[in-house]
Amino acid sequence: MIKIKLNIEPNIESLEKTRESVNNAIIQLVGDQPWLYELNLAIEEVIVNIIDHGSKAVTINVTLERKNNELVVEIIDTSIPFDITKKEVPDLQKHYREYKNRGLGVFLIKNIADNLKYRYENGKNILTIIKRIEAKC
Repeated sequence: MIKIKLNIEPNIESLEKTRESVNNAIIQLVGDQPWLYELNLAIEEVIVNIIDHGSKAVTINVTLERKNNELVVEIIDTSIPFDITKKEVPDLQKHYREYKNRGLGVFLIKNIADNLKYRYENGKNILTIIKRIEAKC
């Protein structure tokens, strides 16, 4: 099995490079999937949340690995503990009625992932996003 590890600089300026690296890694591991853009967006959203809310994360590491018919993405950071799996998904109608232009990251991540796992271990947040790979006809 191929495993691709990316070390991400914890700053907004590195996002374009990160987006490109993640995109290339996904294509290398599973080919051009119909959800490629959405998964890349979800990973970027996790990274942005770490940078914006993570109390100055020192490191952010992303590991992508194909395991049978799944792509497993593990995002590890050294910021404050935050379990996204326990965070409520916002009520979209209420969200838009209140004209909020932020705060939909959790909704996005939870709707794109086929499975989402979190643990905090040895001072690190470990978020695992699992996405099923669609067979090509």
